[in-house]
Amino acid sequence: MQRILAFTILMATAVSCFANQLVAADPEKQATAFMRIYATFCLKHINEIDKLRDSLAFSPRLPPEETKKLLRGQAGEAWPVPEDSGRFILAILKEKNVCMVYGLKADTARVEKSFSTIVNAAPSPMITKALQDERLNTPFGPARSMTYEWTMSTAAAKKVILSLTTTASETAPLQALASAAAIAK
Repeated sequence: MQRILAFTILMATAVSCFANQLVAADPEKQATAFMRIYATFCLKHINEIDKLRDSLAFSPRLPPEETKKLLRGQAGEAWPVPEDSGRFILAILKEKNVCMVYGLKADTARVEKSFSTIVNAAPSPMITKALQDERLNTPFGPARSMTYEWTMSTAAAKKVILSLTTTASETAPLQALASAAAIAK
């Protein structure tokens, strides 16, 4: 129930960030772009989030009020990602190693398949552990939430949590949200 409530709140707050952004691009291209943005920004820089944030210092940001809504009140920054195939937003939480990508439209089956492929190919010597794969019923219709962990061993000081939530609902304000978080064990 808590996940459904969190997903509903996320969808409702995302409405204002994606308002009036009608994109009629190919959902397959949108899925490919979404996963490319996630891999290029979040996964590539998960151990260097501050460097990623610094590299985006002069890029246009979302207004603070939109960012606050998108991040559900958490402190952070968000940037629109220029992409011909759709509307995407990159967000980084302040003082945390958490990177997120929001996608307005995407072929959810393709996003889920690409996400599973990426997370199951953990960089050596890390190993992948599936933590959750849950189907949710939301006010926008069915959704899916998947979470994985990358870690070196049980004695490692850090692990990376990789999450994806998708919905194929055409009425939802976004269809894909992926996050990566480097956290201490």
